[in-house]
Amino acid sequence: SPGASYLTKKAPTQLFADIIKNILYKAHALGIDISFCFLGNKADQKDVEKIIPMLPKECLWENVSGKLDLLSTANKIADLSCVLGNDSSIGHIAEAQQVAAFVLFGPTVETFGFAPQLMQSRAYSVSLGCRPCSKHGSTPCRYEDKLCFTQINAEKVATDILSFLQSLRN
Repeated sequence: SPGASYLTKKAPTQLFADIIKNILYKAHALGIDISFCFLGNKADQKDVEKIIPMLPKECLWENVSGKLDLLSTANKIADLSCVLGNDSSIGHIAEAQQVAAFVLFGPTVETFGFAPQLMQSRAYSVSLGCRPCSKHGSTPCRYEDKLCFTQINAEKVATDILSFLQSLRN
């Protein structure tokens, strides 16, 4: 789910694509089949449409971004193994349903109380002196570089997600 309430809270689509590609690469090496479901509202459709062409052709995906209301989105999340997204409502909805959330924090910080709480969930961020930009992430990046997102290690996020998915199989 690449969406967020503010543009500044959205990780670059390249980061999502890199995480997904890393998951696919590692899953393939282990002989694990994996598929993805893109969630979000109508505003998130453009981001999803940027991510999909960056993925390998063999990637299995379903795009329901902009097609579901909030209740239907929550029902869809309940059927998923885990959720990858920004610091946004999708992660909170997932956790409310005991679905692991892997959350990317850019301009916001976990210590403000927005971090995932489930033992299997994870938060990802980098330590920068300019973070947080604001409590809820509405303030634009004063350096205009989004280092808070671009320095998140896509391979680490992918490894954690795949490890979690493997734990479900055991």
